[in-house]
Amino acid sequence: MSKKKNWKRPRSLITQINGMRFDHSDEEREFLKAIDRYKIEMRRPYPTYPEVLAIALSLGYRKVVSPENIG
Repeated sequence: MSKKKNWKRPRSLITQINGMRFDHSDEEREFLKAIDRYKIEMRRPYPTYPEVLAIALSLGYRKVVSPENIG
């Protein structure tokens, strides 16, 4: 007898924070939707940092400054 974990579709990141709505730029909305799509397709509530980087790269993001200059 196998136990199946009940998996629920993750709520949208846009409305996840205490049900509050936030005004996001078009780029932010595109990124949040890509994260949500990934979570749904992979059936995982949280992507890892390498997965988030892969999602960002798939949207065309590229590093333009060295990490030492961020801040």
